[in-house]
Amino acid sequence: MDARLSLLDNKNPIKWTRGQTQSSVPEDGSSCGVFVLMNAEAVTKNVPPRLMRQCHVHTYRQHELQRLISSSTTLEVKMKRCDLPFCSNPVKSERKHQRSQCPSCEKWSHKFCLGLDEDQLVNTCMFCC
Repeated sequence: MDARLSLLDNKNPIKWTRGQTQSSVPEDGSSCGVFVLMNAEAVTKNVPPRLMRQCHVHTYRQHELQRLISSSTTLEVKMKRCDLPFCSNPVKSERKHQRSQCPSCEKWSHKFCLGLDEDQLVNTCMFCC
């Protein structure tokens, strides 16, 4: 916590207020995860979570499914991308920028970005170290 506070502007500290947010309760015993997502989205959009009810669960599931599908990629595209956030060109396909997959988390990265030679194997990526 101290590390976080040191990054904040001490002249204008963030004031946290405690409050109670009421939300609807799942009625079917199997949609509690959907309610968590609905409530979180409602709070972030400044909408009272109480508005999200059991009748919205099916529609919200479909909404989230479409959101996931639209942001997903094919395996072929995924294998061509470098997952490292500092990669200057994540879709390079030149031979000097060979990609390899971490056996632990399955992220793809250029060997060049990892600072490895072409012949070196990736035992673990920087995310799994």
